[in-house]
Amino acid sequence: MFKRADEVEALRRELAILQAQVAEMPVLREALAVERGRARRHAPAPAATHPEPPEAVDDDTDVLPDLRAFHRAAHRELERARRSGTPVSLALIDIDGFRDLNASAGLEAGDAALAALEHRLRALVRTADLVGRTGADEYALLLVDTEAGSAVACVQRLLDAMADDPTPDPRFSVSVGLAPYRRAQSVEQLLAAAADGLTRARAAGGG
Repeated sequence: MFKRADEVEALRRELAILQAQVAEMPVLREALAVERGRARRHAPAPAATHPEPPEAVDDDTDVLPDLRAFHRAAHRELERARRSGTPVSLALIDIDGFRDLNASAGLEAGDAALAALEHRLRALVRTADLVGRTGADEYALLLVDTEAGSAVACVQRLLDAMADDPTPDPRFSVSVGLAPYRRAQSVEQLLAAAADGLTRARAAGGG
């Protein structure tokens, strides 16, 4: 009997303690909110974040296509010519004695010669034509809708313009190999045909 009364009394005391804790909870919550606000006010400001700068895009339109880019564009043009039957001609243009020019007059002279030749090629080509730098001192010129005879006249205009140009110092000459597109030829085959013509022009003394 007494043991049962002691247990009841113990339960009452625990219940009183729980009721007191529950009564204190709003006060505790309020104190916690105050502390959190104080911490936010005294916390250091977060470092400003800046977006990463956009990746630089090379939009230098003065750079001529290299061999790979020229090859892709020429392939599309030859496919068009194959379907339509329109004529296409390819010229390979090479600076005579370019290595000797670099050795004797310096790399700046070689760069000046390349710049002068590129300037003349840009002035010569039409919008539809393709021009690319296919070697250290070699350029390819794909003349669309152009028969072999008209291609010869076009190349001759280039040679005449360079001969009349007093700007390059020292002066230099170029050799040219020309090949007309034959049906079903690949770009590699057309380039090889023009390279054969270029070899013959060099053997004949260039210029």
